[in-house]
Amino acid sequence: MAKGPGAARGVDVGRNENLLLEQEAAHKASDALLGQGLPGLDLPLCTIAYEVQDISDDTWRRAKLILLPSWPITDGSTRRITYQFVQLTHDPIILYLSLNHTLRGSLKPNNKSGLVCAYPASMGIFASSVHICPRERRIFAQLPVEILLAIFGCAVENKHGSWRPTLISLALVCRDWVVALEHLFHDFGSYTSGRTAPDLLAVSKAVQAEPQFGNSIWYLSRSHFGRAPVHNEQEYLDLAIAFKNIIHSAKHVHELEIFDTHSSLREEFVEALSQSRDVRSFLINSYQIEEQPKYRCLPTLPDLFRCFQRWSKLQILKLFAWDGPNPFLQTVKQFTIEQTPPLDCALRTITLHNGPITGPQLCNLTAGSHSSLSDVHFSGIIGLSNAGLKDWLLQVASTIRQLNIEKCSIAKASDEEYALDAAMSHLASLSNLRIEGDVLSELAVLRKTSSTGRNRHMINLDNCPGVNPHGLVQALKYTSWQTISARRLFEGNEPLHEEGKAIAKERGLVLR
Repeated sequence: MAKGPGAARGVDVGRNENLLLEQEAAHKASDALLGQGLPGLDLPLCTIAYEVQDISDDTWRRAKLILLPSWPITDGSTRRITYQFVQLTHDPIILYLSLNHTLRGSLKPNNKSGLVCAYPASMGIFASSVHICPRERRIFAQLPVEILLAIFGCAVENKHGSWRPTLISLALVCRDWVVALEHLFHDFGSYTSGRTAPDLLAVSKAVQAEPQFGNSIWYLSRSHFGRAPVHNEQEYLDLAIAFKNIIHSAKHVHELEIFDTHSSLREEFVEALSQSRDVRSFLINSYQIEEQPKYRCLPTLPDLFRCFQRWSKLQILKLFAWDGPNPFLQTVKQFTIEQTPPLDCALRTITLHNGPITGPQLCNLTAGSHSSLSDVHFSGIIGLSNAGLKDWLLQVASTIRQLNIEKCSIAKASDEEYALDAAMSHLASLSNLRIEGDVLSELAVLRKTSSTGRNRHMINLDNCPGVNPHGLVQALKYTSWQTISARRLFEGNEPLHEEGKAIAKERGLVLR
């Protein structure tokens, strides 16, 4: 007995008599099954037969499929595909007939209509199907929840514009299909620009009333709920409490994006963040507000380390803002290194913008990432010293492939060698370096070692006062950087720029 979709085989009677013999053998096998008493199972029997008829005209070659009521007789050279099949089933079934040519037409060459087609070969599907229903329909049995969730999940995966209304419609079919609502909570991670955003307060109430909804959240972003202006502190506090409750319930969230929170909720907010164990990607975004209200605050670095210690699966970290004192201000109480202990998570990507961090804190942040970290972006961070940057570079030197350092305040003594100059010979995997600021000299170009990587090695230097133009031109004779971009460095000295281009061209390099 076969249940579910089955496949019927096509036989071209006019072309291959051996296939006809196979078909007759299959028919006899069906008769043998019947002779063994299977009809005693009280199953409806169905015999199907197909015929492909040639309906070509002067312009097109094409055919159509016809379902025949009985076993057809084939005579002469008629081109016909037939097959008889006995299917025992309680359930509706779809049988597929594979054809040795397409049913859609192909354009005849030199046709009377003079039509020309860019695709002269036949096009279209290579199979047809027929849906067979049993004579007696049995009462429908409820599918297991796992199968229902897999079916409902297709609406989420498609990400078409109406996937949420689709799930709501499914949930309204019957009581057993209410599980479709759980999929509504899978994805709160994409900004709903141009559409009505979900009600943050309503979602908060839902996850508190039904904890399984919170457990269904995989992607969560504050921006998903819209960016309507907040008119007063109480309104902001209500929204902050609602989002904090959602985070607390989302114990299986994979990708998480937050903004700021109310200062009175900071401890509760951080505790809610730390409840999850499945965070893979974490982003602190930042609103562009000219004057930040005093009641708004961001997590501090120790707050974040508390969360990171529990997020063992964290791989992508992007911080565009966080709170903390300027490490260079001696009059301000600083965080101790004990508040930011070494982490175990294996980070792959780090982006740090506009916040304070010291060298030891950075080393602790990537303590578990020495074999995984590949992409790093620093912009506008304060607190790093040249010595601290050097220590960190040497720790991650074996894997880092892309490094951007832009507009960062990095303290350096006058007699110190630049951290990037000192570490460059160890950065064998580094293939893309972008620097803006006083972070390196021409020695970082000279000391670049060769690598077996396939990527073209590129260095971009923008407003780097430590780089001597004449020294850079000489470094081009030996460097393993393949593309060097330093336009602003040669402003007012075009002959030197042309000299550098000539040296680069001779070695197969590009100097921009």
